[in-house]
Amino acid sequence: NNNSTILINMPTTQSKNADVKPAKTEEEVKRISRKLLKVIGPAVFLNVISGSMLFTARQASVGKMFASQEDLASFLTNLVSASAFFELLANPIFGKLSDSYGRRPVIFIGNISTVICRFLMFLFSTHKWPVILEQLITVPLVTSFFTTWRASASDQLSGQDFARFTATVGAFAGLGLLAGPMVSKVIMRYADPKYCFLAATIFSASAIFHLGRKFEESLPVEKRVPLVINDMQPLSFLQVMSKTGTLFKLMCVTGLQSAGEGRNVNNYIALYMQNNLNWSWDQINNFVASLGIALIVSGLGSKRMMSAVGFANFTAFSNLANITSFVLYSFGTFNDWFMWLGLVAAIPGARKRDVVESLIMQEGTKAGFGKGFLSGSLMNWRAVVNTISPLFF
Repeated sequence: NNNSTILINMPTTQSKNADVKPAKTEEEVKRISRKLLKVIGPAVFLNVISGSMLFTARQASVGKMFASQEDLASFLTNLVSASAFFELLANPIFGKLSDSYGRRPVIFIGNISTVICRFLMFLFSTHKWPVILEQLITVPLVTSFFTTWRASASDQLSGQDFARFTATVGAFAGLGLLAGPMVSKVIMRYADPKYCFLAATIFSASAIFHLGRKFEESLPVEKRVPLVINDMQPLSFLQVMSKTGTLFKLMCVTGLQSAGEGRNVNNYIALYMQNNLNWSWDQINNFVASLGIALIVSGLGSKRMMSAVGFANFTAFSNLANITSFVLYSFGTFNDWFMWLGLVAAIPGARKRDVVESLIMQEGTKAGFGKGFLSGSLMNWRAVVNTISPLFF
């Protein structure tokens, strides 16, 4: 009888152990990270350079249609808020779709929209409607690209490994932010700003080609979840925030961090440099490109910093760096050097979201949420902040 009991119970014990995956070794993590970086890094670079080219080109082109800088600022503010509202509606849809049908079918959508909209901006550069269309459509759809690659990376990496990987990808974003204004500077020096829209179209098309060749599906069929329409509603982030006290705190942190990010303040900083500091477009492009250098340095150095000081201290120090940066910018009217000191101060704060995002993905997965849903909910919560912040400013 004892022998029979042992024989009957053995398969059950083995089955349970089979469901428990062994932790990845350090060498495995490095191999996965390197493979992912070859795909995600260039795609992020191409997306960011396509967008950062328009930082000054959009204002230089659209500015001709307005009688004053105040009218231009009001127009751009309304556009940023409106695009964030559309993002609020779209984010949970794409996150949930990627959980149900896989990452690959969703990741191309953002770049396809930028190719179409930015080419229309090039063709009809003397009209407002292409600019409005580009902001209302491409912002939420490009966000789906970032939502999907983060979900894909979190399929294969977790915790500190995921945070370090996103920090490294941040260096590629920095390269795009560095190169974009430099390309715009050359184009705007010798040709009409509308040709920046054509160049941005080419970069987005290149991202489609790269992803088509390199991006592999990371979500196995057996791990996909049924498509639940209720999970695609705009306030899906409330499900995450109400799940646990830890998730609520983390979501509040990432929301507050989003308020002062580039998309909400860049238009004002550009107008500040143009009107209050009397900088030329060349000087403004140089400054924006230098922000790219700051992002590269931060992306490369933040991994060691996370290990050295811990997650909580890393996040606190990053926020403090951004506060210092904005204060120094405000003294730019006394001397231009304060702007450059503010830029240096911003370097440690460029990767402020990496830790918080990795913890939300980690805790949310434990709570039973799909990673695509979590990634979409994160972006959706920020969209609420990004709708309100520009109007507040």
